[in-house]
Amino acid sequence: MIRATFQDGTTLEISRDIANYSRVICEMLEDDESEIPTIPLEHVDKEVFKQAIEFLQEYQVNPCLLNGDDVKKWFLELHPWYKEYSTRIVFYKIIKVAHYLNMSELVTFVTKDLAYKVKNNDFNVELNAPLLSATPVTLTPEQEKDILIKNKHLLLKS
Repeated sequence: MIRATFQDGTTLEISRDIANYSRVICEMLEDDESEIPTIPLEHVDKEVFKQAIEFLQEYQVNPCLLNGDDVKKWFLELHPWYKEYSTRIVFYKIIKVAHYLNMSELVTFVTKDLAYKVKNNDFNVELNAPLLSATPVTLTPEQEKDILIKNKHLLLKS
């Protein structure tokens, strides 16, 4: 077990197996030989961290396929637990924690899930409002065409 401490002084114990999914936590534990090492996570929201740990615990016993380019096929074949989980998370918060702690499995899952939801108009705008621009931008057709031409290299090939 390891103990994570948060900014509010509270702690949370997690298994080493789960902690090993985070490259950042692994590096913090490299030189610590304590029976129950403590790692400071002052910049991590405890509730979001719990959601990340919940994902990793499920992933450990019931891994979902994370590779492949066909996002729709991926989502349709996804285990029901993961579909239900994705309805409870706030994408911008979970992706921030997953990136900060370098949890690649969670980053990949959230990225694919977000891509599927946006592509299929199943994205909860109110819940994830900070991801979106606060001020709507209105472009003329000429401005939009100019932006597309200047950023052609960024467009996905279909």
